[in-house]
Amino acid sequence: MSISSLRIIGGVYRSRKITFDVGKEGSEVLRPSGNRVRETLFNWLNYDITQARIIDLFAGSGVLGFEALSRGASECISIEKNPFYIKQIANNAKALDCDNRMQIIKGSALTWLEKNSSSLAGFDVVFLDPPFADNYYAKVLDILANFLSEKCVVYIEYSRQDKHFSDKNSTIWKNWTIIKHSNISNVSLALIKKI
Repeated sequence: MSISSLRIIGGVYRSRKITFDVGKEGSEVLRPSGNRVRETLFNWLNYDITQARIIDLFAGSGVLGFEALSRGASECISIEKNPFYIKQIANNAKALDCDNRMQIIKGSALTWLEKNSSSLAGFDVVFLDPPFADNYYAKVLDILANFLSEKCVVYIEYSRQDKHFSDKNSTIWKNWTIIKHSNISNVSLALIKKI
């Protein structure tokens, strides 16, 4: 077991730590969004996060949802299939006293989206940061494009080496316009909106 922690970098929980086990070799290993990545993301979102309704697909450590709640989001639905990570998210939500604004869903993000697609229009921000090795991006972006409102923004984090994203004419972007984009180390991040 390898216990790590991250500090919330802004808002009411600023400087508070969340703790998590990153996993072990051979199992699903967490790759939580680091400080520079989160700082960039929340600078992009700026005032759009206040009173926002958030969906954190592939929640992992839950750090993006906690950061959003810290900065004034009204609620966050965190979806994670790993029961161990779900327990860690719940423990951190309780420690931060935000468990009343964070709904934790155990299961596949893709299955949840398919079952709840008609309710997606009411959300303001979606965090899409699945394990890089899994190929969920195209399927998830297709579902989101069909059901999100025009005002909703999607944050997407992916490997900088992923060729699907490097070509701006790739079919993965067919329903989306890139509002913001940045590379930080080996990670690319983008804020996108429906065309």
